[in-house]
Amino acid sequence: MKLLKKLKPYLMGFEHDIFIAFAPASGTENQASTDWSLKFCEYLTLLMNRLSDKKLTFLTHDDLRMRQSVLGETTGNVFSSTAVFIVVITPEFIQSSSYQKELDDMCGFVFNGEDKKLKQHRVFKVYTQPVSPDAEPSCLKNGRSYNFFEINRYNKKPVTLDLTGKDGANEKYWSKLVDLAYDVINVISELTGKTNGIGQPSANCPAVFLA
Repeated sequence: MKLLKKLKPYLMGFEHDIFIAFAPASGTENQASTDWSLKFCEYLTLLMNRLSDKKLTFLTHDDLRMRQSVLGETTGNVFSSTAVFIVVITPEFIQSSSYQKELDDMCGFVFNGEDKKLKQHRVFKVYTQPVSPDAEPSCLKNGRSYNFFEINRYNKKPVTLDLTGKDGANEKYWSKLVDLAYDVINVISELTGKTNGIGQPSANCPAVFLA
């Protein structure tokens, strides 16, 4: 509620709810990371549209390129009309100069103006592997972070949470994805001034509280 009061002077409507940034595959070295990102987008879209009381709009790198080539939109048009940004960060992606450029452009529009602290919460960082803080764009350093990897207890090496197992994504992945989804939906609600209905009992139904 405190954050909502601070944001009231900046409340506005957005054409797009969520932009998910990840680098397109440029070779076999980062194809696995791109495949993981595409599956991540699929699962997140499915989950968030089930949690939200309205259908959310998602954009990815491919959607951005399509809108540029077909509709003649600029990167600035798209980014300035988007509420929140989810950035997938991997060791391969962070080495891509084109991806770095896209993130720099995104940050330029998200944090443009004097209210930078109020806008920090619009960026969510998804890590599939540990990345050195020095390798990240400086504008992303204060974004919210979500680690979709775990450290192997025996060899101490990081392992990305698998999305393509025999039974689909594992439970640890879904647990982290739910945390991210709730946080994103709550921020969208704060930015637009509209409640999402999550966790609110219907007026015609009794509320049940569990300790």
